[in-house]
Amino acid sequence: MATALAMPISTNPTPQKRPRLPIATASGLLALLSEPDPTLVQHALTKLLSVVDTLWHEVAEALPDLEAIAEGGALGEEDEDNDDTNMAVDNSGTAVVFDTLTRQKAAALASRVFFHLEEPRQALRLALESGNEYFNVLSPKVEDEAYVERLVNAAIGEYVKKRRGEFDGAATSGGGGAVKEEEEEEELDMDKLQSVVHLMFERCYQDGQYGHALGVAFESMEKDKVAEILDRLLTSSSTSGSEEEVVATLKYALQSAQTLITSKNFRVEALTLVASTLEQL
Repeated sequence: MATALAMPISTNPTPQKRPRLPIATASGLLALLSEPDPTLVQHALTKLLSVVDTLWHEVAEALPDLEAIAEGGALGEEDEDNDDTNMAVDNSGTAVVFDTLTRQKAAALASRVFFHLEEPRQALRLALESGNEYFNVLSPKVEDEAYVERLVNAAIGEYVKKRRGEFDGAATSGGGGAVKEEEEEEELDMDKLQSVVHLMFERCYQDGQYGHALGVAFESMEKDKVAEILDRLLTSSSTSGSEEEVVATLKYALQSAQTLITSKNFRVEALTLVASTLEQL
């Protein structure tokens, strides 16, 4: 009786890919940051960004190097006779200047470390230099939400403080101690802070969080933004047909204007805008 032929055993089996083991230490990658080859430095930064949330305590030791790279060069050996110690030097003695992408990666990495060190102002300072890919306010990745939310809140705080100072005709607000402390801190770029806050407004529009947007606009005393938010609120209500939500938001605006706005003149302007919006319902 005929028997079934057995399947031939392959002499060249397909090799099984071994799962990649997680990086247990950042020491090898950190050593590459001092290399004069920009390609190696960028490779190290890319790898470090993928593990910084677990190995941030190791990466923290390289913060001076990361900040130097973010500013345009890598830390070399300190030379007492040379003030420019923030440049790496290749074998020919030529200073290495890193491109924008490498600098942004370094800024993003350092920002993450400061975030884990619970220093949000320093994390924000570097995030503002890291670009939208690493600090995406409008649509952050799920794993980045806590980081982005904390830094956006820090940006709002800094922006409100600066706006109030401008509105009141002073550089800073508060007592003399607070002024001295702020002078010692590195200044944050006002235009970049404003960009973050205005992106936050757009996110509020997307999520229907008009009350939160109004609160920030009140605190930062931005009349144009208050008018814009109220206009977007009316537009949203006409589309959704939910007038009750608009009324609730405007009631909140009337109440919060009394507590959030410190300037009497601006409070009157803001309340006038809210009252005008109520009349349009």
